[in-house]
Amino acid sequence: MAASCLFAAAPSQGQVAANLSTRDVTETDQARDTLYRFAACVVKARPRMTKEALAVTSQPEANKAFQALVKPECLNGGFLRMDAAAIRGPLYRALYLREFGKDEPGFAALPPEQPSEEDRGYHAFGACVMRVAPDTTRTFVLALPGSSEEHQALAALRPTFEACVTPREQLVFTKVAMDSTLAQALYERAVAVSHGGNLAKAN
Repeated sequence: MAASCLFAAAPSQGQVAANLSTRDVTETDQARDTLYRFAACVVKARPRMTKEALAVTSQPEANKAFQALVKPECLNGGFLRMDAAAIRGPLYRALYLREFGKDEPGFAALPPEQPSEEDRGYHAFGACVMRVAPDTTRTFVLALPGSSEEHQALAALRPTFEACVTPREQLVFTKVAMDSTLAQALYERAVAVSHGGNLAKAN
């Protein structure tokens, strides 16, 4: 699951919407942090269009859909070039925060979702992790990139990661891929909770 992203700032004459991150973390985590800020701006302005873009499964079409989401006012006078894999996680995270906030939506009250026979790969992995460790998954997704909270949650999730990968699967995860996989699982599970456990109805 490869990802690429370029977000460059230029002098802004208007209101700042999504500043480049200057936190004291690695460049990779700064880039992730910047994408989180950008995604929050996009979701606030175009929530329905965001959901439609996330529903696109074809990589070339998904890239086009995500580029269409870009609003100049969310770039602070800069420009953004990205592929679908880089922005999916931040957008799912932003949707979760917009619709459910930082409060835990009651995962424990929902019966564990049963895996589908057709569900494979990254999506199945994320759903498995969410079933086994919903609270820690939520903590990881909502933590600031590179923060001690994120590192601690990631360490706590490692045994679950191993349990959720079948011997026949070979899944390669970067931080971006992990963001995308677990943020989608968190959002879908929260939507299911809000619809009484029926994810199909929620969709």
